[in-house]
Amino acid sequence: MLRMEFGGINLDILPEIEGMSPFEQSVRALEAEIHESGWDQPPSSWVIVTRTDGMLTAPFPMPNAFYRDPGTTLVRLVAWLSTTSGKKTCDELVNRIGALGALHAIGIVHEVWSLRKDEGVTDEEFHQIYEASRGKLHLHPDRIETRTATFWTIDEAWGVLHREREEFPEFDLWTLNDPERVFRGRVPDSLRALMGLING
Repeated sequence: MLRMEFGGINLDILPEIEGMSPFEQSVRALEAEIHESGWDQPPSSWVIVTRTDGMLTAPFPMPNAFYRDPGTTLVRLVAWLSTTSGKKTCDELVNRIGALGALHAIGIVHEVWSLRKDEGVTDEEFHQIYEASRGKLHLHPDRIETRTATFWTIDEAWGVLHREREEFPEFDLWTLNDPERVFRGRVPDSLRALMGLING
């Protein structure tokens, strides 16, 4: 049985910033708030909802296993919510999110070992390198630690924000629906499936 609690709203409504979409601003503000607590923070999951007065970001409930292994837990959660026994919980999540506003995006923020893509390496090649190193990235000589905020939106858009811990401690990269970049893996695939389940 999954124990899932829905937290209260985390961020106040943000004023609009010229040249930045409310979605990007919400993700940036969330990551910045988490960054204020420093590194070595537990993973967290979030929904971004739209209301008449702007966008709000709120915690999204996850099973306890999420805090040990976010990727695997997301895969298992999606599989369970897709079953007859998980439908009641899925319906409850839909109702609780609906009470906050219209669902716009769902995502997670977590710290992971990553690799920096070398110049001249295609996204497909880099994906193959990354997949070959899965589970062993902490041993890779070129590993870097990053905080990654990964979100999937209701209109099939995605956004990813990276902050690197080591060489460029304040470096961040925002990517939104870049057709030249491959966006795949357990986390984005699960977020897309989760969005489909909640959005019906």
